[in-house]
Amino acid sequence: MRCLTRHGSDRPSLSLSLIGFGHSALALVLGCLAPSQGLAQENLGNLTNFNYWQNLCTLQIQNAQYAEARAACEKAIELRPQEADLWTAHSGLLLELDQYSEAIAATEQALTLNPENFLALLNQCEAYFELGQLDQAQASCNQALEMDQSWGNRNAATARLYQGRILAAQQDYEAALVAYERALLENRGDAEVLTYRCATYLNWGRFNQAVDSCKAALAGDGEWGSARPALAWYYQGLAHRGQEDFEGAIAAFDASLRLDANAASAWMEQGNTLALLNRYREALVAYERAAALEPTLAARLGQCAMLNKTGQYSAALTACEAALTAKDSELGIEQAKVLSQQAQAFAGLGQYPQALAAIDRALGLAPDYAEAWNNRGAVLTYLERWQEAVTALQQAAELDPGYASPWANLGRVQRMLGQYTAAIAAYDEALERSPEDAELWANRSAVQWHLAQHEAALTSADRAISLNERSYLGWYNRATALVSLERYREAGRAYQQAIRLEPDSADAWTGMGIALLRLQRYDEARGVLARALMLNPQQIAAQRAWQSLPTASPANR
Repeated sequence: MRCLTRHGSDRPSLSLSLIGFGHSALALVLGCLAPSQGLAQENLGNLTNFNYWQNLCTLQIQNAQYAEARAACEKAIELRPQEADLWTAHSGLLLELDQYSEAIAATEQALTLNPENFLALLNQCEAYFELGQLDQAQASCNQALEMDQSWGNRNAATARLYQGRILAAQQDYEAALVAYERALLENRGDAEVLTYRCATYLNWGRFNQAVDSCKAALAGDGEWGSARPALAWYYQGLAHRGQEDFEGAIAAFDASLRLDANAASAWMEQGNTLALLNRYREALVAYERAAALEPTLAARLGQCAMLNKTGQYSAALTACEAALTAKDSELGIEQAKVLSQQAQAFAGLGQYPQALAAIDRALGLAPDYAEAWNNRGAVLTYLERWQEAVTALQQAAELDPGYASPWANLGRVQRMLGQYTAAIAAYDEALERSPEDAELWANRSAVQWHLAQHEAALTSADRAISLNERSYLGWYNRATALVSLERYREAGRAYQQAIRLEPDSADAWTGMGIALLRLQRYDEARGVLARALMLNPQQIAAQRAWQSLPTASPANR
């Protein structure tokens, strides 16, 4: 059996050499010999052999046994506190354990003993970076890079990498990219550098270059350091989404999650991307996975929003409540977003006073939150408080001039009030902001029909269908416009499409019956209208059409 497994380390600081031990002693250090063959464990703490503790420290570091290595390294330091390299190795070990403040203290001790210790400065740079103390990190990295470069090209590349990450964190993206390019001079396939270069391009909004850099990282040398393949796929997914390549983004997030299924951030971004594609049920699954891993406000909010989108309003209320009590939940815009979703859930359940109370709480937290004003307008519409609804929707449109939904809701209110010309103007404003929204085109078609603009109504309905061939409202409004244009056969075919999409729509069955009646296909019309009245006995248009049917002959009764 091979007992000694050496792990390559990405940190140049963890590189003490083995001294003074033969193979049997190495086996003893790593636990390959039976306890009876070596020193009793309880007596090891009294051992004062420096070489033993130094070698144990080194071997445990090489085997990624960082917690165990700490005790051995500290014992070696206790025996020889003037060894600068020991303090340097100890600082690298503390970095592996995410003990950044302690790592800085260790580097200070190493630098007191040897001010020209490049590796100590590099570890100090990294520790300060991880603590978010960017100015100190930059000073340490710059000091390291100013030294005589006898410490090797790979170590210089590491310093350049951190220099780039610091500059990127300071949003000096151009300078960061220069640092990454200098780091890549030695090795163009450095996966770690290429991954962080990808992240910098991403944050700078240069999505094409970000995708290329992440692809290069995944095809690189496999030396990932503090990065990893899952991270490169994750950044690539964000970059694809920035390009509005949503399918490419989903594929990249899937690849990231295959490598690290416990990455809550990747599940979150997968959910966000699926939501943009209106794939709400899939997005809900992604948000649920994210919430199971990290029950943050954002994950619960995504869950609540998708439950609303899929009509699961009671479950949405539960998810919203969980979001409001999440550990990272704080008063402000994020809680306002949750309350806005909570209001939608109450409205979905027909609990309009509770919905209004929730949306008013949201606006108390974020008075300039346009979506909350839009939702307040929608709730007031359900309560038939028309003028208040109009005021709320106008406020939403003023707060966010690019927001289409307030204009769409304003069009609905004006349509309900019979203000059809004003409704058309509102829908035009909404379509200027969201021209690919099939529902907006379908609603515009209905208003145009009320204005007897039947050709225009047909054009709008056709536009809705071209954007979403499964738009029931698009097919229904197309058929209704065709009836008004006396194109009954075409109307019948359009009603058939509407019925396929919503088989229980009494309105669509009624329209089909009227078209058949106009075509004098009375027996067929009778059967279709009977179906409409079975679905809704109160359907007035179906009742009137039924009454206008000629009396059936005895043979056809």
